[in-house]
Amino acid sequence: MSILFKSECGWILSHESFVPEMFHNVDIAKEICKYRFKRDLFRIMKPFTVTEYKPGRKRKYLDDGNYPEEIQLVKEKFESILSNTMNNLFSDNFESYEKEDNNLSARLASKSHFETIGNNTSTFSGRNENDFPIVVEISDGQYLIPAKSKFYCCNVFDLRSKFNDDQKFDFILLDPPWWNKYIRRKRKKAEKEGYKMMCNDDISTIPVGDLLQNNGLVAMWCTNSANHLKSVKEDIFPSWGINYLSSWFWVKVTRRGETVCQFSQPPRKQPYERIVFGSLPNRHESLPSPEDNKIIISVPSAIHSHKPPLIDVLANYLPLSPVCLELFARYLLPTWTSCGDQVLSLQSLNLYEPC
Repeated sequence: MSILFKSECGWILSHESFVPEMFHNVDIAKEICKYRFKRDLFRIMKPFTVTEYKPGRKRKYLDDGNYPEEIQLVKEKFESILSNTMNNLFSDNFESYEKEDNNLSARLASKSHFETIGNNTSTFSGRNENDFPIVVEISDGQYLIPAKSKFYCCNVFDLRSKFNDDQKFDFILLDPPWWNKYIRRKRKKAEKEGYKMMCNDDISTIPVGDLLQNNGLVAMWCTNSANHLKSVKEDIFPSWGINYLSSWFWVKVTRRGETVCQFSQPPRKQPYERIVFGSLPNRHESLPSPEDNKIIISVPSAIHSHKPPLIDVLANYLPLSPVCLELFARYLLPTWTSCGDQVLSLQSLNLYEPC
């Protein structure tokens, strides 16, 4: 279970502790081992600071604390959750981290990962039908495969060829590579990290609605761009036959419980991302729909766009033993089907260590 704390406002999760629960009985070379992520990946000790600076005209931002309604809402709910948690929830042995240079060890761990993984562009698929996780060898390395999981390393536009006509899912999660001017300027770095941007019109052509159970849920990770959010609500969801339901916010914090950057006036970066929920029009009331404006708080991985698992916080909104699909996936989950051209990127054994 990844949930550390729950309230009316939302949850505090531990992505880091979720992983050894998933990989506590890995079968590798006829031996049973337990794995966790290398600890440096979650060694986010202090808020991030800008590490690159180019001389030029300075922009002066005046932050008077009068934030737009959404930012103020997220900030207040975040503070409410923290005020009700146990004092030691974000405790750690910080003495050895006092000289940590802008989370250097975490950033180096992330950089090392992208320098060692192969740039595999081939199409392949696999599954683990066992009740326990296993390690498999694929051309460029070893990978951890969770129990009862299935994956397709392919372009998401090839979905129709992967499933039977009657295949339906209770939950479909998407983390699309939204078009981003900053990422575009850093194209070389983005390509190394497998970040291939996609236009909103292309996302709308994915046959999501055809794969969703009548009572199912769709969740999409979205940036804080007003244009992207508008596109989801007014173009992408309608093209799938999906109605907008609600939005949640993932607030990223350090191991001390500080936000990874300050809440700020737009267009400056915020310490949160959003999850947008939708469903088919005939979703039955026997299952509750996600309430609006819930908050998820967690320490993020240092790896770009590495999202926390949502399955625990979504349990009340899905049937027992839900059939789940993730598109644009970069890691696997037990019993889930995952699809994307980087689907095993975060399953590389190089990212893990025995525990």
